[in-house]
Amino acid sequence: MRRIPLLLMVLAFASGCDFDLGLTGPPPRPTGQLTIATETYGANPDPDGYRLDHPALKEVHLDPTDFFSIATTPGLWKVTLIDVAENCSVRGGAYKEVNLGEGGTATLRYRVDCP
Repeated sequence: MRRIPLLLMVLAFASGCDFDLGLTGPPPRPTGQLTIATETYGANPDPDGYRLDHPALKEVHLDPTDFFSIATTPGLWKVTLIDVAENCSVRGGAYKEVNLGEGGTATLRYRVDCP
């Protein structure tokens, strides 16, 4: 029965101390900054712009000359520019990859020619 008063003393002493028990949850995930840019050239640009084919970017719409930035987790990003008008072509291809480092920045640039 002497254990209860001892436990109460320890708890009272500990409550007056300023220390971290690590009970606030996991540390935040590291992030990086990913930017995706489009530049469209030519006399007949795509009138409704473009979208991106990537699970985390499905709702992103880009105008013919536009950019979009997101703070996100590091790693290899594989993105495809879609909904490109038939008269337009993406220089270097619509599929691009970039490795986003922890705390770093990366940019995917799409040049679209629409003669």
